[in-house]
Amino acid sequence: MAAVALLACPTLLWAATPLASIRYSPDITVALAGTTVTPQNVAADDLAGTVTLNAIGTVPNYTNVIAYSVLRNGDQLLAFDTSLSLSAGLTVRPGDVIRFDGVGYGVEFDAEANSVPNGVQTDAVGVIGPGDLLLSFDVTVTIGGITAAPEDLLRFKDGALSLFFDGSMVGVPAGLNLDAVHCLTRNGHLLISFDGSGMLGGVSFDDEDVLEYDPASGSWELAYDGSAEQLEWPAADLAALSVTAALPDAGAPVIGGTTTDPNGGGGTSSLQSGTLRVFGAATPNAKPGDTCIAIYAVGPNGRPDSPPGSVDDEILGTGGTDELGNLVDVSGTSGIPLSRPLGGGDRVFAYDACEELSGAIVTVILPAPALTPIGLGCAVGLLLIVAFSARKRTRPSPADGAGRRLLL
Repeated sequence: MAAVALLACPTLLWAATPLASIRYSPDITVALAGTTVTPQNVAADDLAGTVTLNAIGTVPNYTNVIAYSVLRNGDQLLAFDTSLSLSAGLTVRPGDVIRFDGVGYGVEFDAEANSVPNGVQTDAVGVIGPGDLLLSFDVTVTIGGITAAPEDLLRFKDGALSLFFDGSMVGVPAGLNLDAVHCLTRNGHLLISFDGSGMLGGVSFDDEDVLEYDPASGSWELAYDGSAEQLEWPAADLAALSVTAALPDAGAPVIGGTTTDPNGGGGTSSLQSGTLRVFGAATPNAKPGDTCIAIYAVGPNGRPDSPPGSVDDEILGTGGTDELGNLVDVSGTSGIPLSRPLGGGDRVFAYDACEELSGAIVTVILPAPALTPIGLGCAVGLLLIVAFSARKRTRPSPADGAGRRLLL
C-alpha cells in the first residue's frame, strides 16, 4: 500500500502518555475489579481500582459492542456485531456507527451509504474532530479504489474515506486485527489495541493491552497493561476503547500577530489592516496539513456564531499547529494565510475545530501613516509654530506707569 500521511509530533525520546481513565468493552464476560462486564457493556475504569458500567442506552441482549468512542460533548459512538433495532425504529447493521446522546440514537456513519460491503463489521472507531472519524474493519475491504486490511485505519471526513494508517507499513504483522483505537489530538499519537499478541518496536503486547504509536518517530510504547491493571483481563480481549488522558485542558487559540507578506515575512505584534497572514498559538496537535484552526471575521450581527461560521461569520483561512502549538499553514510554514486583506475595524478570532474552542475577538487597527522626509519636516515646522503661538499667548503684557496692563 502507498505511504500515508499521519498525525505527526516530532519526538525522539518519549514515554507513554499518562492516562486518567479508560473505557472499554471485552469480547467475553469477565469480572474486572469486582464488576461483571459483558460484551454488551461498556465499562469505565478510573485506573485506581474502580470499574463501573457506563450507560449506553437500551441495547438488545446478546449484542456485542465491538467499537466505541466518546465525543468531546459527551455523546458516545458505538458499533455492534449484528443487525439490531434500537429506539424510535432505528435499524442498524454491523458496519454502521451509531451516536448515543444520552437519550436516543442516530446514525453517525452509514456503512451502506458509504459502500461498505454487507456483512463487514466496523470493529474500531476513533475521533479526530467534529465529523472526522477513524474506522477499522474486521476484514479486508476495497472502497472507492482504496483497499484497507484489518490492521489499517480509514479516515472518514467530509463524506469521503481515505487511507490514514497503513499497519503493514509500520510493521504490524498480517493476521492481526486492529480492533480498538483512540486518537490523541494533543500530541498526534494513536492508542491501539489488537485482537492478538505480538511485538512492535520491541514492545510486547497481548490482546488486552493498549499500545501508543508515535507516527513521527515510528516508535511504540505500552500505554495500558491490561493484566497488570486487572488480573482477570488475560482471559478476554479488549475489543473497544476510549480514554481520557491525564493532560492539561486544551487552551483556546490566540491570535498574536500579523503580516502583509503572504509568505510570512515581516510580522508585527498587533493585528493591522492589510494583513494577509495571521500568527498565534493553539493546542499542539501536530496537524499542519489539516484544518483544525480556522480564522473567522465576526459577521454583521456583531457576535461570533455558535458554532463559528454557522450564521454570518466569514471564514478567512485555515491551517494547523506545529509541535509547539504555533499556527502554521498546510506546508508547516509559520502563520495561516488569509483569503483577503483585513480592514480596519474587522473583528477576528481563531477557532480550534479539533478541540471545539474559540479564541478571543481581536479588533483590527489602522497603522499610523508613514511620513516622507518632506512631510516630516512640515510636521516639525507646524509643531514649532503651534508651540510659539501658545507661548506668545501666555506671555505677560507690559504695564504703564500706573501698573495697568497695556493691550498689544
